[in-house]
Amino acid sequence: MGSHGPMAAAVGAMLAFSARAAIACEPASLASDRSRLPAVWASALEALVDATGREGQPWSCPGQAVTIDLKPGWQGATLTIEGAGGLVSRDVADPGELEATGKALLAATMPRLAQSAPRGDPALVASASAEPVQHPSLAPAPPPDATTPPPPPAPPSERIRIDALSGARTSGPDSTQWISVKGSGILPFGPMIAGLWARIDIPVAVANPPPNFHMHAISIGASLGPDLRIGRFDLGATFDPSIATVAMESRIKPHDDSPEGAAVALRLGGTVRGGFAINRTFRGLVAVDGEFAPEFVGSPKTIAGNLPTVPVFTAGVSLGVEASIR
Repeated sequence: MGSHGPMAAAVGAMLAFSARAAIACEPASLASDRSRLPAVWASALEALVDATGREGQPWSCPGQAVTIDLKPGWQGATLTIEGAGGLVSRDVADPGELEATGKALLAATMPRLAQSAPRGDPALVASASAEPVQHPSLAPAPPPDATTPPPPPAPPSERIRIDALSGARTSGPDSTQWISVKGSGILPFGPMIAGLWARIDIPVAVANPPPNFHMHAISIGASLGPDLRIGRFDLGATFDPSIATVAMESRIKPHDDSPEGAAVALRLGGTVRGGFAINRTFRGLVAVDGEFAPEFVGSPKTIAGNLPTVPVFTAGVSLGVEASIR
């Protein structure tokens, strides 16, 4: 009987080593192509995968595949966990929420040990019973609970944005200060936006105006350019061609022959704008823009008499709000 002692000890040691190998921690695997993700999203996804490699947590060692799909315009993403029980997805608003959402999903979907699984130290159990110990990540997934409600549907994407802005504007070569009001309808598609806009400008200060002078300007234009959204913030730049009508008059008496008239000109310009989310529907906006009339460069135009020249260039800054229609 004593001759079997060393052999039994060797067999027990081998079984203990096999049990420890069987429970080696297998972190989540990264199924998305990291090179195709923005740096902030790639870093957040790697942080989630690294967290699953640390044992002792409900989301540890899942051995499941993790995928992330960015939404159009990088307006959030969809996180998908793929394991033995199938696919589970959740929407993530920004990179800062990715790790916490992923841990919660993994903890909720991790396969549990069978009720009959032995407890205690795996090495002791293996050497005593010679039965393999199954790690939780290798256990078969429990059947889905028919009473569990399906995950909520993903929120609908934006169909159109409506912008309203107001601000200050200056123009030249005859120095004039204006108050502007602008409205826009914008169509987002992927990382780009396109839209139509209208603006009215009312002067508040004119350099050397003639007597009883009145002036206003109306512009109608289009916009096209990139729009980058990361979480609650966005930054965009657009090319903004427009048709501008400037009307002036200097009427001293009714029905007299005082100078008056209007000029129509093509203007080319651009806008840089930033925004921040107030809630799911509204965003605050700040914009800086500039434009010029190519036909008046080098040869400013005067409508009539002693009226100021038609503005060759304008520049402005404005604040406003944007509403998203889904």
